[in-house]
Amino acid sequence: MSSTVNEITCSQCGSPMHLANPASRSARCEHCGAHLDLTSPEYEVLSTFHRRNLPRGLRVGLSFFWEDRSYILRGVIGYSGEGATWYECLLVSEQGDVRWLEFDSGRWSLHEPFRPSAPSDPSAQSSSLELDGTRHQILDRGTMRVSYIEGELTWKLKKDEEVYWVDCQQVGVEWTENDIEFFKRQALSDYDVVKAFGNRIRPKPVEPQQQEEASNFMNILLAVFVIMIIGMVLWVILSESRSSSQSTQYAAEATPTPEYRSSSSNSTRVFYGGGFSSGSSYSSGGNSYSSGGRSTRSSSYSGGGFSGGK
Repeated sequence: MSSTVNEITCSQCGSPMHLANPASRSARCEHCGAHLDLTSPEYEVLSTFHRRNLPRGLRVGLSFFWEDRSYILRGVIGYSGEGATWYECLLVSEQGDVRWLEFDSGRWSLHEPFRPSAPSDPSAQSSSLELDGTRHQILDRGTMRVSYIEGELTWKLKKDEEVYWVDCQQVGVEWTENDIEFFKRQALSDYDVVKAFGNRIRPKPVEPQQQEEASNFMNILLAVFVIMIIGMVLWVILSESRSSSQSTQYAAEATPTPEYRSSSSNSTRVFYGGGFSSGSSYSSGGNSYSSGGRSTRSSSYSGGGFSGGK
């Protein structure tokens, strides 16, 4: 595929239009919103679409990298039906490969167009679709209307035109009165799509229920943290109390207890004390006081006199 950009003039406002995909069959003018039929000699105006903000920051010109190949988002189709709106984005590589990226109700899927050798009429099939000898069970089918177009497209579509569709497990079909396209489908995660766009689109917003669940989880973590802190404080207090009690007990056991012995036979009172003794004695009548151990000085008193020795 050539990367040459073709330039045409809008048939409605006269503004220049730059076309990047030679395979495009229709394109919207960025100035006046006219959607032109590129297959007609005079570039007939098919419809007019006023610019709108696309979901998640999607826009024409974004790069999309998938399976070792780079694509450019060239066009967008907005569909409406059954009270819902969804979008299909045309991705074109430099080699001319085409993919459609569908965004429907917050879910992404990648469509790869193909041409079956023996296609069957999807409108005539009720429960299954036969393609190249393989039967695919039909999961859903319906009708949608074109509500928005931006950029270049390989389809010719008008505003409010009906498009019919059939979805199977791995394949699908979309068709109008003039065109039909078969494609293989692949579901993609939001993470994969955001990454493929180089983080240039917004990730999936957090739902209120998810926010509430996250808030409840954080509250639980906070409560557990507080309980752990309280438990640690109580453990420290109990440990210090136990240590203080043991220290008091050890001190009491280490302190000697005075012992008194009394003898009634000779009326002698003896005091035993630990440690260093001065070795002095005093006697009066039948009573005596003595401290054993090392003696440094002795004195005696008898009757009316006092005598001492050194």
